[in-house]
Amino acid sequence: MKVLMVGDNFFKPEVVIDCFKNVLAENLDMLEFSELKLPYPVDSLYLDDASVIPTGMAWDNNMDADYGKNGVREYYGKDDILNGKLDDVNILIVHGVAVPGYILKQAPALKLIGCLRGGPVNIDMEVAGQKGILVTNTPGKNAQGVAEFTIGLILSHLRNIVSGNRYFIDGRYRPYYYNYDVSGFELERKKIGLVGFGRISRILTNILKAFGSQIYAYDPYVEKDDIEGFGAFPCDFETLISECDIVSVHARAKKSAPAMFGKKEFALMKKTATFVNTARGGLVDYPALYEALIGKKIGGAALDVYGLERFDFYRKLINLPNVTATPHIAGSSRETVLRGSVMMAEEIKRFINSEELLYKIV
Repeated sequence: MKVLMVGDNFFKPEVVIDCFKNVLAENLDMLEFSELKLPYPVDSLYLDDASVIPTGMAWDNNMDADYGKNGVREYYGKDDILNGKLDDVNILIVHGVAVPGYILKQAPALKLIGCLRGGPVNIDMEVAGQKGILVTNTPGKNAQGVAEFTIGLILSHLRNIVSGNRYFIDGRYRPYYYNYDVSGFELERKKIGLVGFGRISRILTNILKAFGSQIYAYDPYVEKDDIEGFGAFPCDFETLISECDIVSVHARAKKSAPAMFGKKEFALMKKTATFVNTARGGLVDYPALYEALIGKKIGGAALDVYGLERFDFYRKLINLPNVTATPHIAGSSRETVLRGSVMMAEEIKRFINSEELLYKIV
């Protein structure tokens, strides 16, 4: 079987294939590996006022006019990168490259696509299903990394770590942070609200319990007993956002669905509350968040993901003194790569042995 690994500078093909070879040691005689390495991520992207902040999978901010129109989205580069490269490939492993339907129609030998992501939105699932191509993914591979990053982001925001560092680098030593009105909050005995109670929130709950926090959780798709089993308090959405000191979002954004957080929701939050989003930009009405921050209707925000507004708007948002912002990096840990690679290698092993795939999508 011919296996093509299409990786990049995060999911490095050599690292992924080494993991594959370790897990698939007993099957190596029947596998032939090849690789393609794409130039993601670039070192920096410089955004002008008219720019839209790229998705986590963009390597430039001047994407095709056809971006997202060929059954795929959240991919990097152009959607024709795999054109002519799948003629005799049986197993295709991808991270962020586009796999549109017209490419799949050029792949007569393809039997399995492994996507090293939680959501395989860069693959045309409809065409894959029509052609009988199995698709599997790696749900939760970055959950530990995102949970730890969220804790770091919260602490950096609440305790003025980022702003203090920025001023110090510029040569300003600021005892100012000892003023009562600007000094930070501790997590002990604070009410932390988690919107969505999947893998990330469950790890967060375990970490936050060590701080002595009280964890509230809202997830209409999870049983109350399940939430309580992790030591969190299940509650409705309105209770969570109105009573919690920190509201942290860990839900998936449904395509074309309205934002979960807008003017109404921010108005219900405590005036001292911190809003945290490391999930998806589409979950939030960011102009409404900006108005809530400058109107002092909430205390602050810590953000890793953004919407489709122009960067001249986000420049104003992220320069507010009560905002801490990072460039969509919550999932960027080495363990994420190793964990995802092992998960995918085990799926390949099941496929070779004609066993049911654990993470099969189609």
